[in-house]
Amino acid sequence: MFFSNAYVSLEYSKTAFPKPIKFSDTERLDLSKMVLGYTNGKIDETTLRGSGFFTEDEIAHLSDVKSLRVKLVAFHVGTIILSVGGCFLLAKLEDLKSLVVFLKKLLSLLAGIVVISSVLMIANFQSFFIKFHEIFFKEGNWAFEPTATLIQLYPEVFWFDTAVYWVCLISIEFILLALLVSRAEKKINKSGDK
Repeated sequence: MFFSNAYVSLEYSKTAFPKPIKFSDTERLDLSKMVLGYTNGKIDETTLRGSGFFTEDEIAHLSDVKSLRVKLVAFHVGTIILSVGGCFLLAKLEDLKSLVVFLKKLLSLLAGIVVISSVLMIANFQSFFIKFHEIFFKEGNWAFEPTATLIQLYPEVFWFDTAVYWVCLISIEFILLALLVSRAEKKINKSGDK
């Protein structure tokens, strides 16, 4: 969702979004489509190099971003498989109370991640952003000058907005799951009272 052309276009259309200094708005959108095509595995590095806009350090960083994206997707899919698998296993065992306990623990973990992430981001986004990069990227290929193409395409406000939207999306998912678990728990308790 956040790494789509539609999302980037939405961000770029905001009146307060910083204007690029190296290229036109149209070029910026085209270059962003190129970056997203690369990080999504649809184009290769030669296209980035051929554009003449990206340095080797920027391309190296995008390669790391692409790798991290693949790992995050795999983690997300793995988490879903484990969660759904755990639910099916517990449901098959007809141990619905254990299923509810499992889901409550999952919700607690999710709530903790959302709360900690939110506090860290709101308290000092720049420190959070730097620490994120220090953890997930090689030293030396993620800090760029303000005039760098990647910074012109995705300034800090882009990442702040993305972080806020991510927290909101996760919070909505959390609330929906909490409502489902609460409803299931009420049904289980109601059927146990009979």
